[in-house]
Amino acid sequence: MVRFIVAGIAVLLSIGNATAAIEVFLAPPGWQRSTDSTVEIKDYLTSKKSGDKTVENSYLPVIFSAVEIYRNQVQKQINGMFTQTELKKYSGTICKIDITTGNTAIDDPDPPELFALDYYADNSRAGCQVLIKKLEKLVTHGRFRQYPVRAKEHGMLSIDMLWVYS
Repeated sequence: MVRFIVAGIAVLLSIGNATAAIEVFLAPPGWQRSTDSTVEIKDYLTSKKSGDKTVENSYLPVIFSAVEIYRNQVQKQINGMFTQTELKKYSGTICKIDITTGNTAIDDPDPPELFALDYYADNSRAGCQVLIKKLEKLVTHGRFRQYPVRAKEHGMLSIDMLWVYS
């Protein structure tokens, strides 16, 4: 009985101390698989965990590699802009936000822009609105001003990303 109580307390403490975060995934091209709604995104992420390689197979390795490096860096930075309380508050929220450079020259100094329609995923909810504001600051300043050059050189002018508060 004592072991059961101790085990229960340990489980409760570990749940309470779990670290919340925003996970960022590359969305597959719309012509291959739609990820506009929350249901479609959840379905895609479930299949991705089962080994779906739609995104990886959609781009040349040089493009995928450049975009993955950028995604990893943005994910790390954006998580540092939120408190654990904020992240837990928005847990379960799914956003679809595109980082786009538009049809500009490779060496264009203008920063990327964000594109987020309210009807995509949970984009109209508070968690996505907060994320969009913080992300705008991140991609328009510092090292994230520079869109991945290799991706742009090969014609990829927009990176569609799925943002999941977990």
